[in-house]
Amino acid sequence: MKKLFALFLLLCVPLSLALTKSNVVEAADEVPLSPYVLKLEDVITRRSLEGGVELNKQIVKTLRFGDTNENLWAENTYQYVTMPAQGNDAIKIVTWSEGTADEWKSSTVRKTALDFEEKNPGWIVVAAVNGDFFDINATYQPTSTFVQNGDIYKRDTVHEVIGFTGPRTHIWGKPTSNSYMSLKVLDGNNVTSNTPISKVNQDPEDSGITLLTTDFKGTVDLTGYTVYVGSYTVNRKTPKGYFVRGSITGTDTTMTEISQVPTGQFYLVTKDADYAELLVKGTTLKCEYELSGEFAGVKNVMGTRYQIIKEGDVQFQGKQTKETHSDYEFINNAHPRTVLGYKQDGSAILMVIDGRHPGYQRNGVSLFEAGELLRLAGALEGYNLDGGGSSTLVVRNEEGELEVINTPSDGGERNIGNAVLFVMQDPKIQPTKVVGNFIKFEQTGPIADGIIKDISVRVGGKVYPFNGNSVTVTGLNKNSNYNVTYYYTIVENDGTVRQCASKEFKIKTNDVIFPEIRKFEVDDELHLGVELSYRYSDDAGSVEEAYIEYGDEKIILTEKSGTIEISDLIQDETYEFKLFLKLKNGDLIDSDIVSVVAKTKTSTGGGGGGGCSTGAVQYFLVMLSVLSLGVLAIKRRK
Repeated sequence: MKKLFALFLLLCVPLSLALTKSNVVEAADEVPLSPYVLKLEDVITRRSLEGGVELNKQIVKTLRFGDTNENLWAENTYQYVTMPAQGNDAIKIVTWSEGTADEWKSSTVRKTALDFEEKNPGWIVVAAVNGDFFDINATYQPTSTFVQNGDIYKRDTVHEVIGFTGPRTHIWGKPTSNSYMSLKVLDGNNVTSNTPISKVNQDPEDSGITLLTTDFKGTVDLTGYTVYVGSYTVNRKTPKGYFVRGSITGTDTTMTEISQVPTGQFYLVTKDADYAELLVKGTTLKCEYELSGEFAGVKNVMGTRYQIIKEGDVQFQGKQTKETHSDYEFINNAHPRTVLGYKQDGSAILMVIDGRHPGYQRNGVSLFEAGELLRLAGALEGYNLDGGGSSTLVVRNEEGELEVINTPSDGGERNIGNAVLFVMQDPKIQPTKVVGNFIKFEQTGPIADGIIKDISVRVGGKVYPFNGNSVTVTGLNKNSNYNVTYYYTIVENDGTVRQCASKEFKIKTNDVIFPEIRKFEVDDELHLGVELSYRYSDDAGSVEEAYIEYGDEKIILTEKSGTIEISDLIQDETYEFKLFLKLKNGDLIDSDIVSVVAKTKTSTGGGGGGGCSTGAVQYFLVMLSVLSLGVLAIKRRK
């Protein structure tokens, strides 16, 4: 029996060794992507997303710590999204946390993205990853400075932070801030007045203005003070400050003492009568500590933990020890990682590397390995975000749903403190009519921020500019697939100009051949009038009525092609003409708008009605002369 047991143990030893080696294996003859990364197979996922974002997913082997002496390799799965190259600035990078009116809140990346869309109608989340480290066991507030949509929720910081300053620019470092809070009166998100706050949750002074929040403790005599009562939508407390956003609901000059500010309210206390005009009922405002220096005015700021690529040079190569770095365990350990990088043209990359599941090609990586994978994706600068069980990448899929792309190490999505999002404005461009021989595209309404202009659509390799808010692409083949891309320019309210392109997608025509407007244009501009030419097809006799509309006027057309003169227009007025085909099934086909400014036309000898009359008179006189000469010739012969 003992011999059998010993034999069993001997058999188990190699099996045990094989199991422990499964997460760190020796390198084989795989395709090298760099001295530290070997490709195991071709890209397993490559997908085009909205706004020109590209998704990639890959399985590789990475060299532990980039240490060629130990030569230990581990299998890893990583996925990343990349902003489109320069020339397409549809994507904006923002930070977001869900939160409540009174508290920080943890939520999954997917729910955080949905919360952003709910509170920012007209914006679409294309992709998102988890953001800064946060207090997971108590307050859920981020470790470092956090600015969301221009609101400075937290000014103090532990680590360096990244500020997203423009479509393709960023800054990184430890921000500084003012020592005092600012009272900012708002018009939307625009600041119309900025006043220093003298005291916060302390006895007010005779001059200036004091903010009292729900964190106020004590008793204060308010005799002689005016109290502006506010209702907040956001009320945050951090170790070194506060943030309040809300509106004024009323004024109280009779309050003589206060020992508590009710939940949902804040007080602004002053003896200065000048505030009466500034803080009227309904005024929207926020109170915050402004960031200073290069971070001043940056609208989206989030914490990081170490820069892992500097000017193309990957950091932390080799196994770190307590002698080489105080944070050596965090740097060395094979964790799931979330990292963010920037390419040379300013395109951002969001990447998640899976981990803690070695038997499934998800070992996790050191910071060097994460940096090397980010560098291979094209990054020249790179930063480490929160990782571990928090590491999550979500994207918007073909069905319009937010889909988790990676495999979170907890087995499902973990709640996180905040997220960094790739977002874009909904341009509200869509196909509104698809038949066998044409597709109509329309821009259907105003966008969330700014204006949209210079719209065009590429169909089957040819670009068609919009006329007004629509274009109809004709001459198509039935039951055929066409590749389609939208192009447009957005000018945001702050003046930022974005040249944008959608992803390329397919539209298939059906087998229904509709009547088609093939021509509708100005032939000639007349004296206070216009001559329009038109042509439409109707082989199946589907058109019940064809007509041109302008203003309140309607002109019925009796032929499928021809010209029509419209007169008696008002000088210098702009007229918009449109051709309609009303079908027997109730559908309505309309042309693009033709715009004309009515002008006077001066008659000259060479043209117009007067020209024709003069020519007739001249012709009559010439003929009369010829006849006279003929009569004289006949008389002479006689």
